Amino acid sequence: MRRPSARLWRTAAILASCLTVSCLDDPVDLGGHDDYLAQLELIWNQYDRLFVGFVYTGAVDWDEVFEEYSARTDTVTTQASFIYLMSEMLSELEDAGICLVFAGDPIVPWQPDVEASYDWDVLWQNYLEPAGFEWFEEGWWGYCVMDSVPYILIAEWNDMIYGGYLDEVLAQHPDAPAVVIDQRPCGGGSVERIGQVARRFNDQTRIAYYTLYRKGPGREDLSEPEPRHVYTLPSWYEGPVAVLIGEDCYGAPELFACMADELPNAVLIGDTTMSEVTTPAVYALPGGSSYSVPVETILRADSSSWLQVTGVAPDIFVPATPEDFAAGRDPILEFALLWARGAGPGARASWTSGPARTRHSREW
Repeated sequence: MRRPSARLWRTAAILASCLTVSCLDDPVDLGGHDDYLAQLELIWNQYDRLFVGFVYTGAVDWDEVFEEYSARTDTVTTQASFIYLMSEMLSELEDAGICLVFAGDPIVPWQPDVEASYDWDVLWQNYLEPAGFEWFEEGWWGYCVMDSVPYILIAEWNDMIYGGYLDEVLAQHPDAPAVVIDQRPCGGGSVERIGQVARRFNDQTRIAYYTLYRKGPGREDLSEPEPRHVYTLPSWYEGPVAVLIGEDCYGAPELFACMADELPNAVLIGDTTMSEVTTPAVYALPGGSSYSVPVETILRADSSSWLQVTGVAPDIFVPATPEDFAAGRDPILEFALLWARGAGPGARASWTSGPARTRHSREW
């Protein structure tokens, strides 16, 4: 079974979010179809009024950006060339949540350079299939048992994630040394179910992260942080749990990693996540084109770290390289299984105590 490459999967997910997160609001009357300066002013003003990322993109002089790109509209002769000019302008903000659509095709102005943390063919052929992996819901999530360790794969966060399946697996393996949750192949998805999974490993209500949006005339005027909680269940799983993350994790997987980082017995293994969690609003332009504006962002539970800047760092950094995949190995999964077999009371503390973690704080 094959999945798209990380970059194609990410682009498709961003396009989906651009079409579904909010309605396509009609722009003001722009005059003639070829009034490209009016369109630029509309886009620039919407960002000036709504874009939530100015608080952490201070190096960008948005007024200078307007002067530079408005002068270049004189050279634009088609809507297509205008959209590509806007892609260049919006790339100045270095936010992977920004998307334009022209003729049904997504254009993502900027994406970070990330290294894959897994190879689907290697994962499936060398680990999952030999272990008798079964889908709960085909293509979305499933499980197997490797070396007495229950392994849960989340290939896409969506409404098909039903916690009852997870309860059954945990009940069937009461003596398992730990549980591994792997969301590295997950291409974004919906955040609606991440709390349903996280609460099964949580002992009490905790703040997982905060959401904020623009409020006020200033570019860095934001709303008060609104806490998002992770709750618990009376029969929560008290054993250790490893959550696998990597540079290609963004959106819903990053928010789940935020939650997992607050859980009492969870350990994050792999590499720092992508840092792409903004929520877009979408606006229409002439000719069936559209553009998105990131309007909501995430503050970590520590109340000081922007997830869009820091990502979620692992408790245990494990490198994974193309050479590993070419050799048929998945070093992050192999380490997680090794860790799980040796996990026990205090396993999290033994790995995470001491100074604040950094990206390469503990390398396998």
